[in-house]
Amino acid sequence: HRNVWEHHRVWVAPQLSRLRDGRLVIICDMGHRTSHEDWPPLAKWQKRPPRGMWNYLFWSDDHGRTWSEPVVCNPPYLSAHPNQDTLLRTSSGRIVYPVYLMIGQGSWRAEEAPVPGAYLKTGHFVGTDAHFFDPHFGACFVCYSDDDGRTWTVNKDGEIFIINDYQGNYAPTYEPSVAEISPGRLIMVLRTGLGRLYQAWSDDDGTTWSRP
Repeated sequence: HRNVWEHHRVWVAPQLSRLRDGRLVIICDMGHRTSHEDWPPLAKWQKRPPRGMWNYLFWSDDHGRTWSEPVVCNPPYLSAHPNQDTLLRTSSGRIVYPVYLMIGQGSWRAEEAPVPGAYLKTGHFVGTDAHFFDPHFGACFVCYSDDDGRTWTVNKDGEIFIINDYQGNYAPTYEPSVAEISPGRLIMVLRTGLGRLYQAWSDDDGTTWSRP
């Protein structure tokens, strides 16, 4: 939408899909921002999360030439970070949007952590790590819509993270991707810091999930 694109600097991880009626939808998140002063206008019933990522959906009725006003996808009490190209429309028509949250102090890097990288021939240092020293705890969940993106809810059984033992040894999960194996049966693949990928399963179209 022209007014939105002109007033906002950061749009991350676009997701594109086609609805049952042929319309296009695109979801983008707005990046880490704390001020609401210049956000696009929303309906009176909509709220924004207190901090973190805001995820907006736009519709297009003319094959992408013009786009609607935005609708917020993630609930007001959770920030949501998507990965690229993970939006899924299942065989039932449900839109499933896998995301992850992060909690904790600081930004994307732990204070005083080393910075892996190398010097270019120009003498400039370039970092090569991603979340190797991330100070946050992460957990995954899905937002889903059964009315083509007009309203959204989250999976009913809470955020998905790894329980290594029941004495408090937990591991975070990040950047989920979802695929439909058969009607109503979904698999979620999760990035972890444990040296391997984990998976979780849903037998009810993303409403609830197994432990990873």
